[in-house]
Amino acid sequence: MVQYAAMSLHATNALSHCARIQALAERDPRRAVALAERALARCAGSGDAPLAAYTLGWALLCWERFDDARAQLHAAQELLAQQPDRAAGLRCRLALLMADVFQHG
Repeated sequence: MVQYAAMSLHATNALSHCARIQALAERDPRRAVALAERALARCAGSGDAPLAAYTLGWALLCWERFDDARAQLHAAQELLAQQPDRAAGLRCRLALLMADVFQHG
């Protein structure tokens, strides 16, 4: 809770926006992909870019676009490896494993 309170207003907005897109991806992945692509374009070059890349990868995974999802998730994983939040990197690795399981059984 302390870390959340220390986040900037912009960071919490990006975090909640991406969380909503991730939840939408499980119900309407096609729409979530479009929203995630726009979020990634807005966040390019900022500290929110890894989260936006993960969100797009997750939406693509939910839409069963496995190769495109892997590309986004690998990009997010590289960026997340440089950040202190290990949980985000682990979620990204889990999504990559899920892509392999869903596609290759």
